[in-house]
Amino acid sequence: MPNRSILTAILTLPLILTGCQSPETKSASFAPQQSDSDASDNKSDEKDAAETAMKIAKGERKLAKLRRDLAEAKEAVTKAGLDIEHQRQSNDENLGKARREVELAQAVLAKLRDHEIRVRIEQTRLNLIGATDRLREAEEELQQLQMMYSEEDLADKTAEIVIRRGQRRIERARQNLEIRKTELNILESETIPLEIAQHEHKVDLSEKAANAASRKATSDMVQKQISFLSAENNIIRIKEDIQTAKDEVKQIEKDDE
Repeated sequence: MPNRSILTAILTLPLILTGCQSPETKSASFAPQQSDSDASDNKSDEKDAAETAMKIAKGERKLAKLRRDLAEAKEAVTKAGLDIEHQRQSNDENLGKARREVELAQAVLAKLRDHEIRVRIEQTRLNLIGATDRLREAEEELQQLQMMYSEEDLADKTAEIVIRRGQRRIERARQNLEIRKTELNILESETIPLEIAQHEHKVDLSEKAANAASRKATSDMVQKQISFLSAENNIIRIKEDIQTAKDEVKQIEKDDE
């Protein structure tokens, strides 16, 4: 069995050694705990810096997209301005064509009323007078032939042929006269009123078409102007969004300082 004094010495030796440690040695023994705290702080700072960088990067991407949107919006304004100019030219052409159609229809109607109707009626009446004169002349010729031939001469075959020829001429002249009368009556009572109504209808249609073209031109122009104003307002909105995004990035950088 070991000596009690030796056993006591062995048990107390670690305590003696611990008590003999220098302050530097004791401080060194606590150094690992202090290093873990610093590492934790460093990791927190790095995380904050990474989050800040991500926010700034996100803000820059947003700015880049807004700048692209602004460029597209400016192109849209340019296109909308060109659309207005093209619409104005198209309106001028369409309205000019519609007005010419109205003027042409009105001119044709005026010509019909002021000249053609009068000339056609006078010509038809003249034809009627001519038919009347030819009938009268045919009757006079027959009378002369009948006076030229005596009762004995009328028995002659030649005289009979001449008389019958004159009678046929009278009959054709009488028929032609009736046709000319009917022609004048139809012209005055039916043909001319119908033609006037047709041309008045054309004038009415052309005027309605011109009014419709005018309304459409106004509507189309309003739509183009609305598109132009909308495009301009879009530029204003995007510029405001850009300024807001810039302010947000500046605020992030300021908070990081």
